[in-house]
Amino acid sequence: GDSWNKVNYIECSLPNRGGQTRTCDLMDIESYPTWEFGDGSRQSGALTLDELAEKSGCNVAEAA
Repeated sequence: GDSWNKVNYIECSLPNRGGQTRTCDLMDIESYPTWEFGDGSRQSGALTLDELAEKSGCNVAEAA
C-alpha cells in the first residue's frame, strides 16, 4: 500500500551493468537487496513481509 514511502531506498546498481554507485561501495554493499535496519544490522537477500515486519518492529496487521 502506501508504506513504501516509509522505506529509505537507495539504488546501488549503475545502468547497463556498469557496477555500483560510490555510495554503496563505501557502505560495503555486496549483494542486492541489502536491508539495513534501525538497530544497525544488515541482511541481504529477499525477505518475507513477516521477516521485514519483525526486524523493523512494524505490526503488519495494524499497518493494513
